[in-house]
Amino acid sequence: MDPIQIDEPLRRLCGWNCAKAVPHQSKFSRALAEFTATQLPQQLHEANVAATKSTRWVGCIARNSTAIGAREHFASAAWTKVMNLDRYDLAWG
Repeated sequence: MDPIQIDEPLRRLCGWNCAKAVPHQSKFSRALAEFTATQLPQQLHEANVAATKSTRWVGCIARNSTAIGAREHFASAAWTKVMNLDRYDLAWG
């Protein structure tokens, strides 16, 4: 069975109240070709957004996944020794 015949909210969105009113698959194929040629869904979406959201700001969060070069270890072994000595001296000091 087609999802549009099973899914009642989707079927009603498309304009059919009952499953028997849904046209055959071949008719859908021809309608899809026409929608693609005329860009009807894009036009409907633009009109819906303009009618309902024209006075509101729409936020957008853009995230960048570019790697940032950073050291994961101390710069040198000498620095590590200094840090260990400082901790030792502070603990006994």
